[in-house]
Amino acid sequence: MKFGICFILVLVLLACSTLGHPTPTAKCVLQHYMCRYNNSPPIARLRHHDQTMEAWNTCNQECADKKAEYIYYGYFYCYCYATCKEIVKIHESANGNLWPIGNDPDNICSN
Repeated sequence: MKFGICFILVLVLLACSTLGHPTPTAKCVLQHYMCRYNNSPPIARLRHHDQTMEAWNTCNQECADKKAEYIYYGYFYCYCYATCKEIVKIHESANGNLWPIGNDPDNICSN
């Protein structure tokens, strides 16, 4: 009985440790970067009021539904991009992350 409970607890801990990672296929996460607006305007902008997993999951799902290739998740907003031709560094207090959803067609991970 104790072994079964411990086994289930380990599975729950492993599952929880994977939460918060951008996507299973993300090649990289660029902290304090976003796509330059002039070259790659966002195809969607979503406002969220808190930094919860629910807000993150909503952003991730909305961007995937809109066929976005890149996500920028900031403190108050989430941006979905179809392309990301040029990345720009943002102020560290902005506390945002940029990552490709799938294959990284614009090769931001190699920058």
